[in-house]
Amino acid sequence: MRRIDRRILAHVDFVSVALLIPLVTVSGWLIGEIHPVLAHKYLVYVGVGIVV
Repeated sequence: MRRIDRRILAHVDFVSVALLIPLVTVSGWLIGEIHPVLAHKYLVYVGVGIVV
C-alpha cells in the first residue's frame, strides 16, 4: 500500500475543496432539473477533472 507524503498534504488548501463541493453539487442538481443530458455531460466533465 502506498503512503501519502505529508509534504503534499501540507500544500493542499482543504478550505477551498470544502467550498467547491457544495458548489459543484448544486450546479449539477440545477443543470439536471433543466436538461438531464447536460447533467450527465457535466458529471463526466467533473469526473474527468477529479481524476486528472
